[in-house]
Order: sequence, then structure tokens, then C-alpha cells
Amino acid sequence: MFSKKEEPTTRLRELRGSDYTIAKGQPDIRGWDVRDAQGRKFGVVLIFDIRANKVRYMVLNILDTRELELEKRPVMVPIGLAELDPTDNDVLLPQVTPFQLRALPRYDKDSLGAKAERDIVDVWFDS
Repeated sequence: MFSKKEEPTTRLRELRGSDYTIAKGQPDIRGWDVRDAQGRKFGVVLIFDIRANKVRYMVLNILDTRELELEKRPVMVPIGLAELDPTDNDVLLPQVTPFQLRALPRYDKDSLGAKAERDIVDVWFDS
């Protein structure tokens, strides 16, 4: 799949632009609205684990909001925190708080790897 020159340095990849696809029978949430518990919408990019053949993260585009003190930036959120509502084609994040979104590091496609994953997991499990 990869030539020696293009050998991956991490198992994580953006699904968009890769040779991977969503398995038949599985929901493809690309293009669905992602909403937090208050109904705020975010865009989504899927991060795929090439070794496990699973989507592991969503990249949300956080909008700058004064009332929540959120800085406009992309962040990665574990896909396991998502709940799907296929009737409305929504991805719900009922357990994700503004505090957690503020604590997440800025997503950088070029920095996918173990450190990025540790930084994200720390937001939920280091409290």
C-alpha cells in the first residue's frame, strides 16, 4: 500500500483523500451535522486508524464564541464520545463540555501520532 518513500510514520490518517472508505452497512457521517449538548454545530473530518481499520477521531471546527470562551480552531475528539441520530443525520456529543473543548490542543494534520493522542486522552481522563 505504501512505498518505502511514503511509509507512514503514524497509524492515523485523515479518511478524506485516502484510499480508505467507510465499510458497507456502516454510517458515513461525513456531511452530517455534529452537535453538542446545547445544539451548537461543528464541521467534521474523520481520522482513521490504518492498522485497526477503524475511525478513531473526529476533527471538529470550533467556532469562536464569546459566551463559551472558545477559540476558533480545529480539535480532535474521540469518536467513542459520539452518538448517532440517523433520523436527522446528526452526530451528537452529549458528554462533551465547553471546558473540554477549550482544553483540547489545536489539530495539526502533520502532528498525528502518539503524543497528539495522549494530549487528547488527558482532557477526559486526567481530571
